[in-house]
Amino acid sequence: MGGCSVQDNGLEDVQAGTDAGEPITKERTSRRDGREGERGDVLLMPPGPVVPVPEQPYDGGLTIVPEPVSPPDADLRPPPSKDPVPEPPPVLPVFPDPTLPNLVINGNFERDLSSWTDLNKQVRVAAGVGVNHSKAAKIDPTSNPGGATWDALGQIFVVAPNTTYSVGGTASSSVGNGAVISFEVGYSDGTKTPVTIEIGTEFKVYRATIKTKGNPSWASMQIRHHGGGGIVIVDEVFLQPKN
Repeated sequence: MGGCSVQDNGLEDVQAGTDAGEPITKERTSRRDGREGERGDVLLMPPGPVVPVPEQPYDGGLTIVPEPVSPPDADLRPPPSKDPVPEPPPVLPVFPDPTLPNLVINGNFERDLSSWTDLNKQVRVAAGVGVNHSKAAKIDPTSNPGGATWDALGQIFVVAPNTTYSVGGTASSSVGNGAVISFEVGYSDGTKTPVTIEIGTEFKVYRATIKTKGNPSWASMQIRHHGGGGIVIVDEVFLQPKN
């Protein structure tokens, strides 16, 4: 094999004769400035086939840091409010209470005047009025010229001794204080326990409580129109034991 010449940083290698397969140790180098210097050991490989080096994908030398993933819709959520949370409105009692038995039969007049006694025949059942805009009792004595100027609806009940009851109904009177819901309990000794509820012009629940004594014999309810004009609307009448 002939000699070889290597250039590196301005240095020229002098020829160093060698045969193929013979290891070469140190070479003397000659600089362009005329000075000699000694390079490190150089291993000269014998000629042979060139083995290609597989190419490696270039990643640019960058390290990719994934961005933090926000929760879904995180940016769409409104910021927490600093205002105090309002308290929910109070739960108002419902009358009649659907969880308790109602001693009044057909208190919503959906079956017209069934189970009711109309004393002076001045009561009609009107559609489209009342609590659910379905049916309600309408007492209007003036609608019968020459007839009675008052009227009343009534029912009779059996009540338990020493029990507190809630009694009333949803009603209104066009003249104000033109009607009452009257309830009384009679006893075997001839005494009575009455309660009277005045009906005003506002259509709302009118109610009262009453407690029976030891030996009730009977109990009755009347919805009475005093007369003198005006219309009375009554619906959802109830007589229920209290919890």
